[in-house]
Amino acid sequence: MPLWSEPRSGNGVVTISNLSSTNGGLHEYMHVKLRNSLVKDSLYHFSAWLRPCSDRFYHTDQFHVVFSDTLVSFVPLPGPQAGYLPLTPDIKWQSGIIPWGEEWILFEDCYRARGNEQYMIIGNFSPDALTTIDTGTLLGDVYRWDDIAIVPLSLPRGPALADRCEGDTMWLPVYSEDITITIDGTPVSEKYIPERAGSLDVRMVHRLCGIVDSLQVQISECPEPVICDVFLPTAFSPNNDGNNDEWQVHTPCSFSYFKVALFDRWGEQIFTTSHPDISWDGTFRGQLMPGGVYAGYIQYQWEGIGQGFSQTFHIHLLR
Repeated sequence: MPLWSEPRSGNGVVTISNLSSTNGGLHEYMHVKLRNSLVKDSLYHFSAWLRPCSDRFYHTDQFHVVFSDTLVSFVPLPGPQAGYLPLTPDIKWQSGIIPWGEEWILFEDCYRARGNEQYMIIGNFSPDALTTIDTGTLLGDVYRWDDIAIVPLSLPRGPALADRCEGDTMWLPVYSEDITITIDGTPVSEKYIPERAGSLDVRMVHRLCGIVDSLQVQISECPEPVICDVFLPTAFSPNNDGNNDEWQVHTPCSFSYFKVALFDRWGEQIFTTSHPDISWDGTFRGQLMPGGVYAGYIQYQWEGIGQGFSQTFHIHLLR
């Protein structure tokens, strides 16, 4: 058998030793700085793939994850806590010893955030005395970790699920096969057209975590709008060739209220204006946005007319 298993994907993995008795008196830990702080009471799906480095090492049963708002870097020595971080795991492996095998093993669980966690710490937070091992021919217990992910489980709060008129198309984000979106209990695809007025019960259901988020979308019987053209371009190409370099609402109308906003696929607002003459140049916070489809939402009220109107739309940014 090989002494080291190959990565599950990509070109590299992380190796972690779970026993202080086989690693110079210390457990090993991996600290990961999260891209975004976790949001209080929000649900997340953690996943990682594990495999022993060799059939010749000891194999153990303690694999833990801790989320923290600070970087933990102190191991108390000496004493009964010597060699390991005595933290309470937020996620624990529950399926016993992971033995040598040809396949990677999926380690996953659901986690509800306390709020403002910025670090993920992976390793064994139990002393050697509480760690079960099987025998090996080498004094060691190194495991490889690969494809580690922490994914938020929440519906977008943006134009995709905003209140709208009966018959207006709802364009929903595309998720992994682990996630199903239901409307009034029925699974739906990326495109949904409400055919009745009233309240729609929208839910996100995860394969492991169950119902993880829900919200209500109100559908109204909207009156026919007063004739006044509001043209929303469906595509633009900000490449500085002097042709269609910016996206802008085109209309001869006068408004008492006007607002348009654009969002990326994760629901983050990347552009907004309250004036129809202001255009978007395809950047966000000074950075070029990638080519793709962006969602939009427009609200307006014409001068002299008390009735307001709203509409969702999509635009293509071409690079």
